[in-house]
Amino acid sequence: VVAFRASDHQGLPVSINGRLLDETGNELTTFITLHDGMGTFGFLPATGLKYEAEVSFADGTINKYPMPMGKESGWALQVREENETRRRIILTKPGTETATDLVLVGQIEQHLIFEQSVQVQGNSAIISIDTRSFPSGILQLTVLTRNGTPMAERLLFINNNDMLLPVNLSTDTISLKKKGKNVLAVHIKNTAGG
Repeated sequence: VVAFRASDHQGLPVSINGRLLDETGNELTTFITLHDGMGTFGFLPATGLKYEAEVSFADGTINKYPMPMGKESGWALQVREENETRRRIILTKPGTETATDLVLVGQIEQHLIFEQSVQVQGNSAIISIDTRSFPSGILQLTVLTRNGTPMAERLLFINNNDMLLPVNLSTDTISLKKKGKNVLAVHIKNTAGG
């Protein structure tokens, strides 16, 4: 999955559309901005091939941008949402090898949230994690070898709604007249953090 952000020379977001081409000029996929100049598209790069994005701007300008080359080795880490409280982590590597022992570590604000052994059979592994007990925030997932060498990393946002304050608003006096007096009261429990 490739995420992109398009901006003008002042750093302001712009709307674009484009297509991904291989080195022979074949169109592999198209893409368009969804909001604020941002969007995503997916494709599976082949080893040794070159790719470029052909981008069309609102003023009719068309520019081409080279994509990074695919690597022959390495791990790919992908996170999918199973439901509101579970995430599926997919770990893949090109080629087939014997079983590999890895460790999956999750951190939020540099605090260890979980650590789990991963047994990779062949070239992939799928891990399902329950995020209900995690604090809300940015979860950093890192796949490490047994000796601590990082192999892949990914960020994802966890929102368990534990940052919401229980606030009640009540109206004491309401006046719709010009410069009329309005009195509102905000009630927060003494036990609420914040």
